[in-house]
Amino acid sequence: MDFATFIVESRNVTQAAVLEEHGVSVVMGNEACDLDSAVAALTYAWFLFQSSRHGSRPVPMLNILRAELPLRPEIGYLFRRLALPSIDYLPCKDDVQLKTLAKKGSLQLVLVDHNVLPLSDAELEQFVLEVIDHHRLERPQVSRHSLSSRETVVCVEPVGSCCTLVAERILELVPQDTWRSLFHGNNHMKPQTKMQLSFDVAALLHATILLDCVNLSPEAGKTTPRDRAVLETLEGLFPHLPSRLEIFEELLSIKSNIDGLNMEQLLRKDAKTVEVEAIRVELCTVYCTLETVLQRHGLEADLALHSETGSYNALILLTIVFSSKGTPRRGILLYTKDAALRMKLCLALENCHSPDLQLQVICDVNYTSEYWVAYCQRTSSASRKQLLPIVMDALADEAS
Repeated sequence: MDFATFIVESRNVTQAAVLEEHGVSVVMGNEACDLDSAVAALTYAWFLFQSSRHGSRPVPMLNILRAELPLRPEIGYLFRRLALPSIDYLPCKDDVQLKTLAKKGSLQLVLVDHNVLPLSDAELEQFVLEVIDHHRLERPQVSRHSLSSRETVVCVEPVGSCCTLVAERILELVPQDTWRSLFHGNNHMKPQTKMQLSFDVAALLHATILLDCVNLSPEAGKTTPRDRAVLETLEGLFPHLPSRLEIFEELLSIKSNIDGLNMEQLLRKDAKTVEVEAIRVELCTVYCTLETVLQRHGLEADLALHSETGSYNALILLTIVFSSKGTPRRGILLYTKDAALRMKLCLALENCHSPDLQLQVICDVNYTSEYWVAYCQRTSSASRKQLLPIVMDALADEAS
């Protein structure tokens, strides 16, 4: 089965699993469902299918509701650019009845681009067979076993893009006379079979790593030697891949376009939720300047409604725009009506030394509210990936 056919058949496989009790291995990215999560889920599911790593049929899942797809235009754009089947063929969260499959004993889970399930899905933990991620390890250190009595395989590595880790897995099974070794003895698995890496899979991984690593911009501080090595190897195998600058600028332009979006859509476009005990905080990446957000008419009412609708105790908006050289300009807006929680989170962000965010409070009377604190963030390399652990640690202190 070629890659395009694999995409087309993915949604049907999950529907058949519910109706006919077929076993499936669902490869699931995180709830933000950015390009890295989406492509990592799709290409790793393809890898599992090709290498027969798991007994069940692997399928990718976009970890958002289908109605949210228009808020991720860069995914559809990249598929169209590569002449791949529509992303509408890929299962979304509301297409895959995970808990129904679990009750039938038909489910296996593979987590990519995150390493722990949200509390709402905690009952599915026993079905997690494998984890591939590049964020801080949040999973319990004690070994866990799935229903099949196999230990959960966990790979959490500090690289710029989860797709780098997926690409390394795929390249390990490509015949070795076609590429130079990347791993210097750090292989995650021994080759069990050989597989062909197609141009479309390589192009998806290549484009995603470039976007996630901000085209290897030193100022962004997201790139590691492993990201560079994978990109060089993919380009060596496929010399006709789009130029780095070309594909990066195209995807960044599509992803950053917020024309016509209301505040609710901006908040839903790229969001992750952290939850400790009964405290829920949503961190939303917003692709505009902090001043643009603060100037939004009815901002306070919009934030209050979003918090109430999603049962969030606090919202943290992380604004970002890029210079022509790929240097990020960042800001933070922390909103909550809980004064004690606001103080706890503010102190955690202001006093953090790893990284030092170099925050400067915005005191402009036109931008103030009793319910929020706004900051300019001078450390451009500290993204949501670095802020998530700070927030989680603060919530753990609050809950204890």
